[in-house]
Amino acid sequence: MRSTYRLRTEDGFGLPTAILGVIVFSALALLGIALTQQELRTQVRTTSRSIAFYAAETGLAQALENWNRPDVLDMGESWVVDQGTLPTRSAYRVVATSLDDGTTVQPIYAIQAEGRAPNGAIQHTGILTTGVPFGSPVRAALKAQGQVRVVGRAEVDGWDSIPAPWMSSCPPPGSPFPGALMSDTSKVAHVGAATIEGSPPVDEQADTTGWFDFGPFTYEQIVDIADHTFGGSVNMSSGPAPTLNADGSCNTADAYNWGDPDNPGQPCHRWFPIVHVQGDLTTSGAGSGQGIILVDGNMSMCGGFTFHGIIVARGSVKSCGNGFKVYGGVVAGESELTGTGGFVAGSNTIQYSACAIDRVLSRSKAARPEPVTERPWFQIR
Repeated sequence: MRSTYRLRTEDGFGLPTAILGVIVFSALALLGIALTQQELRTQVRTTSRSIAFYAAETGLAQALENWNRPDVLDMGESWVVDQGTLPTRSAYRVVATSLDDGTTVQPIYAIQAEGRAPNGAIQHTGILTTGVPFGSPVRAALKAQGQVRVVGRAEVDGWDSIPAPWMSSCPPPGSPFPGALMSDTSKVAHVGAATIEGSPPVDEQADTTGWFDFGPFTYEQIVDIADHTFGGSVNMSSGPAPTLNADGSCNTADAYNWGDPDNPGQPCHRWFPIVHVQGDLTTSGAGSGQGIILVDGNMSMCGGFTFHGIIVARGSVKSCGNGFKVYGGVVAGESELTGTGGFVAGSNTIQYSACAIDRVLSRSKAARPEPVTERPWFQIR
């Protein structure tokens, strides 16, 4: 009987053990499933964040490629540069903010991109950039293919100078350039008290290939992005002048508003238009402007016109009065009408200014932002 009792006791103990084992293994299985699901969710979140991050990075690249900005920017002003959807169904939106307080030659921008994955995950990245001068045809105060005559009390000066209104925002003067750069120096003549100064005063560039090109851009490409185009010859008897909209902002739609170089802090002081004249241009009055002037024909400066930037005339550049001043540089070509490449007479001045040239080029439509040299990239979240 004892033997029978022990066998029954052992049989009763085996069932609970089996049930306990099933429970343990079931719990382990459920734990494994839970861990797998958690790992899967973690991988999905990581993948989604990566998709959103790369969407933001793609947005930054697209924004730099398809760069655009308002004509005039105040410090702290923001605008949408680019937005779109990618083949992965992720999307990006890029916003730029002007950090320019008007005290620098080149503008500064903070560009922030938001990337959004299909499941809603969001990542933000950004870069700090600055506008970079894209290239200039100016290699002297006056560059001309044909004859250059400087008479009277005219001055052509290649020593780098800072325009008085910009004294606080320009770096110190740099190396001097030639006063006159010509394809043939035998065609230069200056008479009386006229002066041509620089280092050297007169220099020669026999190769005229790309004479009017702006670095990687041809003259025609810059013409294509001009802010204002005059379909024929223009005679500006009163000269250009800044104008304002009803809300006090700079009226960039006015074709005769060429910025306000003399008054820092005013609405049009940051307006640097590209002006294209398909015929001849004559300025017969006072006034001032800044930016780039492109003239397919001849340009005649008569009166007290002052310009900060670059003037390119494929014909001749002449003066027909006293008092005009150019801070930056002038480029002239052969003229079909007079046969002269450049002519400066009277108490007039063409003064080379690297600051004026760089300021105009870095703020024009052709300029593209480039990352600053130190720590330009940042991830926000």
